Amino acid sequence: MTLKCPVCGEKTISINDKLTKGKKKRIKCSNCKSELVPSNWFIVLIFFQTIIYSLITTNDMHIAEKIIISVLLFILLLCAFIYIVSLEKYEEENS
Repeated sequence: MTLKCPVCGEKTISINDKLTKGKKKRIKCSNCKSELVPSNWFIVLIFFQTIIYSLITTNDMHIAEKIIISVLLFILLLCAFIYIVSLEKYEEENS
């Protein structure tokens, strides 16, 4: 399965590239050669994951319930990162 490039609109971005690359190792569109990075919304996802995980671990639940909820939360956030967090064209920061 591939995702659309936000610059040219062609489906050239693999899910694996989106999951494994970021600001330092950028995603490159094979069609328009644009360098892409995930938007900063993934930081919000990590924040929510941290809050929910801390609530789970401080709750008086059985360890199996905590593990199941943690795995489901991880899968949910992984899907959110793949399908909701957009890619942006990389802009060189001038110092």
